[in-house]
Amino acid sequence: MNASTQQASSDERLLAALAQLSVVLPFLGFLVPLHIWLTSREWSQYVQHHALQALFWQLVSSGLTLAYGLVVISGIFESLAIGSESPLGPGWVTLRCILVLIGAGGYAFAVFAGIRAARKIRAGFHYVYPIMGDWITSHLA
Repeated sequence: MNASTQQASSDERLLAALAQLSVVLPFLGFLVPLHIWLTSREWSQYVQHHALQALFWQLVSSGLTLAYGLVVISGIFESLAIGSESPLGPGWVTLRCILVLIGAGGYAFAVFAGIRAARKIRAGFHYVYPIMGDWITSHLA
């Protein structure tokens, strides 16, 4: 039975929504969908699908945010150490600060998408993240 056509019970929708909602726990939220997936994968394909989707979404978004943040922040400290001797001039620090804000915005988008997914699932809709959700669905079949 396909997860998108299955009639999910209230308990299944609640577990799937909790897996998605755990995105609000920065960098540790992936533990919730991992636990839900490990304990419920034999019980419900619906919960398995949404827990895996949440797990991958959180790992990818947290990993990208962490990598992006480390690159940008190390660049800020490097720019501060070089000071006005930077070949790119003093505006380089400002640019790096703007990049930090862009990274924070990207992480905020990831959290917003997870909350949106949880709300749709709880309301009874089947939610699939673009690209990644279809890939997970195709590999579960």
